[in-house]
Amino acid sequence: MLTCVAAHIMSFGVNVTDISSENRVHNMTGFLFDKHNIARLILPFEYVSNELLTPEEFDMSDNIEYGQMSDSGQITTSRIRISVPEDRIYAFCGNTASYSSRIYINGVLLTEIGMPGMSREDMTADETYISFTAQPQNGIIEIVQQSSNFVYDEIMSHPAWNIGLKEPIARYMAENTDIRMMIVGIYLFLFFAHFTLFLIHRGYKANFWLALLCLVLVARTGVTGSKPFLPIFSWLSWEMAFRIEYISVPIIIALLLSAYQTLFPCMIQKIPQIATYVISLFFTALYLFADTFFMSKTVVYAQLFAAVAGVYLLARLFMKVRRPTAEQSVILAGLGIVFLSLIVDIIYYTITTSASAFISKPTMEYAVMAFSMFQIVAMFLGTMREVSAAHEREHILAAENAALDRANRLKTDLMHTVGHELRTPLAVMMGYAQLVSMEMKTQGATNQTIRDLNAIADEARRLSVIVDEMQEVSLSRTFKKGNEKVSVEAVIRQIARLYAPILERKHTSLNLNIQSGLPFVKGSADELTQVLFNLLSNAGAHTDNGEVCINAKFANNEIELIVSDTGTGIPSDLLPHIFENGVSGREGGTGLGLHICEAIIQNHGGHIHIQSAEGTGTTATFLLPAVKGGENNVWAKNCIDC
Repeated sequence: MLTCVAAHIMSFGVNVTDISSENRVHNMTGFLFDKHNIARLILPFEYVSNELLTPEEFDMSDNIEYGQMSDSGQITTSRIRISVPEDRIYAFCGNTASYSSRIYINGVLLTEIGMPGMSREDMTADETYISFTAQPQNGIIEIVQQSSNFVYDEIMSHPAWNIGLKEPIARYMAENTDIRMMIVGIYLFLFFAHFTLFLIHRGYKANFWLALLCLVLVARTGVTGSKPFLPIFSWLSWEMAFRIEYISVPIIIALLLSAYQTLFPCMIQKIPQIATYVISLFFTALYLFADTFFMSKTVVYAQLFAAVAGVYLLARLFMKVRRPTAEQSVILAGLGIVFLSLIVDIIYYTITTSASAFISKPTMEYAVMAFSMFQIVAMFLGTMREVSAAHEREHILAAENAALDRANRLKTDLMHTVGHELRTPLAVMMGYAQLVSMEMKTQGATNQTIRDLNAIADEARRLSVIVDEMQEVSLSRTFKKGNEKVSVEAVIRQIARLYAPILERKHTSLNLNIQSGLPFVKGSADELTQVLFNLLSNAGAHTDNGEVCINAKFANNEIELIVSDTGTGIPSDLLPHIFENGVSGREGGTGLGLHICEAIIQNHGGHIHIQSAEGTGTTATFLLPAVKGGENNVWAKNCIDC
């Protein structure tokens, strides 16, 4: 029969069921072992006080008791027997219950944590969170643990082992550690937030004290619970971790007092303030140098001191703060959470046995984490007031920046005008010069003539690079939205007439497929010309002995223009970034062309996208909203007549 006590709880996505023993055996033959369920083995246990026994000696002992171990015993041997199905291997995990243990599984020594001894001088203390696997023998898994503890004042007990299959036990252990590290990360974030606010307003010392408080909580969180800092920092012994956990309490009180003395000047009377600092210093020194056993006996007094300090602080705040501001209200709420946490922890540390059904662990670190978040909100509200006071200075700076922006726009417009006016003629000049050079070479022109024509092409290329560099300087400009009606067909035919000879020298044909009667678009003819030129330039640069096509049609109130080629295509890793500034698919390219194309098309209310595969060519498609009716403007007529 399966006996369950108190608990069927969800922990980190794993169901944890508390199971007690019946007739000295934890019967788990009816337990559902799967990837979602684990069990925690709880009292009562078999034990022998004041002896360190092997499993064989335990069996023969006449002093075996059954139940809760004595609170006066510092030496004990305990045994758990678990009845489970035979057909599988089981995983266990748990924190050692004392500070030196020797553990046997089914009669075989598993591990030794520290070294158990019959006196303080004979034992070596240590503590760890361990895990292991075991297979039942005749349906029973037996755990025998020798324990001695002369370093901490607590009731000796067997650890509450967790048992389950390997997967849920591993997940339970990992998530226990992960949640502690997540809390550490939150405290670190709060530390940087408070410290940043302190650097911004050094006169506001509350942020400095709260930043230190968060660092103390980082250390405390890392050495409590599953103690994630112990495996990370090999030099961190159990005793150091123990002292850090204890010493954090008086330091937290002192830092809170310092922070609130800054937040509420003259709120705390001088004598209680000095007394709080002195008592905090006393406990800090005690936990630095005292014996650990003595330390553990004083923890309740430190908790009571913290509670008294919290009550006094709350009382003074509620007495003096009649009409709290928004940030003061947030601060009071955070302090109230800490005060309630102190009460809960006092109950936990003083009457753990009777309260275990309601309080499973200390709450201080969670409460102070919530408190720190409250303080961040309060500090943010205070900072916002400072920001509003600086608005007048910002208005003056804004006026000065506006003047600088106007100057930058003038420079940008100049750069863009030069780039646009020179790029197309330079490209045509370069293409024709190289074409003539090849023709004259095939017809028997002199070498000098060929060298002269090649020099013209080289100079044109150099000027084109200069224009690219000038446009890179002005890349951040905002494109002007033109208001003229533009004939897309006229733009296509003009740019095709200019660029076809350049493609011919690479033995590449330029084909046009334009739907008749295309409507106009509203925008800038010059900028749309630049888009088509950039797309044709990219297509020509990657296509030899192939074909470039321009298709234009009207559908769904939009004009669709497609520039496709049969060239080398765009590498797959480059394609998602092709519109980014500075990204180019050819050596020596500036990476500006497609970035400019996208900006122009978007400014005209359209959008552009590119499809490509290496070795099969590239297709650039952009859509522009059409306008209804009207006559072509003069520019469009002139272009058609060209």
